[in-house]
Amino acid sequence: MPHQSNNDKNDSRPPAKSALTSMYSKADIFQSYMIDSTPRILDTLESFRDRYGHWPNKLLLDKEMASALREHFFTELGWRMLTEKLEIELSEAGTLIAENEQGNRFEYDATFKPTDSPADIWIWGCRVTGV
Repeated sequence: MPHQSNNDKNDSRPPAKSALTSMYSKADIFQSYMIDSTPRILDTLESFRDRYGHWPNKLLLDKEMASALREHFFTELGWRMLTEKLEIELSEAGTLIAENEQGNRFEYDATFKPTDSPADIWIWGCRVTGV
């Protein structure tokens, strides 16, 4: 069943509300409890959007983190929805960077700030953290 979203990965509009998108829940996305990496990833994506006004199209992840997320944490659907929005690039240990094709980058810096545009809604169509 294909995931419906805005046509452009970097579209700054909120995700389209559809019956398909709203059907997904946290249980559809994750095969196990949330790990610390997920909020850091979402914060990195949201901070990129806050800084540059649009979503990134690439996420640079530590290869062990990416492997653990794909194999032990996300369901097949959850991983597919993530990779439909973002190109995942493996990088050096500890790296977590959101990037776009123009070379704009935001590296995770442990500074959380609330946002009006939650990345989990953009990626999966449902809240997976917080509320």
